[in-house]
Amino acid sequence: MEVMHLLKEVYNVKKNNKRSRDEILELQKNKLNDLIEHVLKNSKFYREFYGKHGITLENYKTIDYNKYPTIDKEIIIDNFDDLICTKDFNREKLEGFVSHRENWGKKYKGKYTAMTSSGSTGNPTIFVYDQKAWAAVKAFIIGRVDPSHKVKLLKKERIAFIIATGGNFASYNLAQEAKNINYTTLILNVNDDFEEMVKLLKEFQPTILSGYSSSIAALAEEKLSGNLDIYPERVFCSADKLTRNRREIIERAFGVTPLNFYGATESLGMASEDPKTSKLILFDDYYKFEIVDEKMEEVLPGEVGDLIVTNLYNYVMPLLRYRMEDRLKKSKDQNFNFTLIDEIAGRVVDDLYFERGDGSGEKITALQLVGMYFNNVKKIQFVQNDKNTLKIKYVGRGDLEPGKEILSLMIEFFRSKNLEKDVKIITEKVERIPVDPRTGKYRQIIPYKKED
Repeated sequence: MEVMHLLKEVYNVKKNNKRSRDEILELQKNKLNDLIEHVLKNSKFYREFYGKHGITLENYKTIDYNKYPTIDKEIIIDNFDDLICTKDFNREKLEGFVSHRENWGKKYKGKYTAMTSSGSTGNPTIFVYDQKAWAAVKAFIIGRVDPSHKVKLLKKERIAFIIATGGNFASYNLAQEAKNINYTTLILNVNDDFEEMVKLLKEFQPTILSGYSSSIAALAEEKLSGNLDIYPERVFCSADKLTRNRREIIERAFGVTPLNFYGATESLGMASEDPKTSKLILFDDYYKFEIVDEKMEEVLPGEVGDLIVTNLYNYVMPLLRYRMEDRLKKSKDQNFNFTLIDEIAGRVVDDLYFERGDGSGEKITALQLVGMYFNNVKKIQFVQNDKNTLKIKYVGRGDLEPGKEILSLMIEFFRSKNLEKDVKIITEKVERIPVDPRTGKYRQIIPYKKED
């Protein structure tokens, strides 16, 4: 059944690649109407949420979609069990499942892919895909991320993933899936010792390199220094921003143009890079994207706005007008069948630096911190008060007290970096975490900055 879903979605993706802009928008409209009808019939949360705004099964087609209320991650956390459209699981059961390492990369009840996410905004939760939705994600990769490549049937390609493996994350689940598509895989933890990572890559000799752009750029620097003799034919970057500097280093080191894949745990495949223009192509046939200003009005081409996403293919955990925390710059060039994006803003977050007693230093990347999943935490913020003090502020869920678990996990993390004796960790339960008055959003990572 899963194979049939995949073949069908690959066919649909490739067929849609050839559709006109008008045909894509008509397809999007029909999918959106089907989804709204589905949630009004099957989701208690959406039925009540929309009902409060006068939206019902009888009139939903008569109301402009941009007038529908938006949701965010906090709303999902507070209403998880009523939002989903199945009785096969609830949040408690899924949290129990993903809390066991032996279940990472496996499917709940053999058919649901459940992944943890905290993201760069610090609202941890779980997102779920059924077999049909998961097939769509894999179809994006096959039909859009690298459409010119043909899978080698007689010889397995070697793909190395440099990703976060400390939880049941989206990247880890996708890496596990590669084993089923004729790939030999090497999965490296972005938090592991860098020298050991270089050694393993030399031994493995990947033909494909995939992972965080910051990590691949660091490997490119090793290549340029003569310390890493690998020759990947293709390089894929995701998670953190593929900056111009990182792109140039990767191209110079490996002699290939890195391809950027944009996604998030809540909507895994949203865009892929056009290798001819380096612009991102939004998948308008599987999503409805709104890029809006502070007045919630669509920005003009060439302008930057906040992203609101509707996932049109995930019927088990539907997300309609979901506020992402990314800001996108809409391309002035829109002479294409899909929406074009110049860049994703807001994906570069600050790193933290700590010193050991012997004078050596250690950089803790923001991705290492935001990739951690803490049970019973609604929001979390890491504040470096001075060069060796880290305060962790958190908003708990209900009357539950996760402070001890947070402290234990962080002590173990710093022990792995040989910093447990040097870094003071403070946990603080708070009622709320205020936003940055400059940006209107709250920062999850606040590094220590020395005064001049």
